[in-house]
Amino acid sequence: MKVLNVKLLLLLMLAASLVFTSCSKDEKDEDPKLTIDASTTPTGSPLRPGAPIRIQFSANKGPDGKNLAEVRVEFASDGGPFSIIAGNTEKDLNVASLQRTLNFTARNISGATGTDAYRITVVDRDGKSASRTLTYNIARDTTQPVDKTPKAYNNVTLNNTQGFFSTQNGQRYNNSEAQANASLVDITFFFSPTSRSNLASAPARNNSSLYGNFAINWGVVGVEYRTTNLTAAQFNNLNDEDNIKPAFDAGSPTQVTGGNTPGSRITEVEAGGMGGQFKAGNVIAFRTGLGNKHGLILINSVAPNETGSASISIKMEK
Repeated sequence: MKVLNVKLLLLLMLAASLVFTSCSKDEKDEDPKLTIDASTTPTGSPLRPGAPIRIQFSANKGPDGKNLAEVRVEFASDGGPFSIIAGNTEKDLNVASLQRTLNFTARNISGATGTDAYRITVVDRDGKSASRTLTYNIARDTTQPVDKTPKAYNNVTLNNTQGFFSTQNGQRYNNSEAQANASLVDITFFFSPTSRSNLASAPARNNSSLYGNFAINWGVVGVEYRTTNLTAAQFNNLNDEDNIKPAFDAGSPTQVTGGNTPGSRITEVEAGGMGGQFKAGNVIAFRTGLGNKHGLILINSVAPNETGSASISIKMEK
């Protein structure tokens, strides 16, 4: 009888253990999942003040959990308390999954170093949550007393009459002037009734089969254009030329159908009426053959017609 009681006790203990393990697993599976995307600005290396910070994440409800109800984004500087960023916080959701991309700018710190911390929290409709904190070290360049202010050209007006520009001297040219200064001209503009506002590398426009009436035969200085995720605000706040090349390196060569070499051209309207990259507010990165310099172009406005003008602003390495 004693042996039977001992066996019964052991069986009861095993059953209780299985129930506890099962409950723990079920509870864990109810928690929402939060994943930081690989394209997020890495936290390892110090950033310069004004550097763009991009945070991309996705969240899913737990396999056995409730739908997501809230996304909360908070900020803390230099180890201080977190406070909610109202514009990036969402409530009253009822979704199984979501993806968000957040764009920030590293603070213009008063001292030599500082930290910017962003805490992302997702909460489901049962109040269960998942959270991740990304902390960025901000550091001024105190080792080199060198002016890092980018070379800037603001509100450059381009049209079909004066559609050629030199990032070396900041001069605009008409076609005959540009031809006489071909070794200086790297950015070219034209307005087409089909593709509307265009920027193109000068050598690319030597191809008459692609450019037709807008072709030239004297282009020598090449430019590679790349798309970016930068906003107009991030462009305007960029005050350190060391932040320009990383934006170019992170971008992808622009793509225009019809046989154009990737990175050689951007258009306002693609073939078939599709949207292109020449849009007001877009920021395009480039690398010019004039000294292999990198730069950023903010498109301020597009040309309304063949006789109108577009406006761009440029920040680039000196």
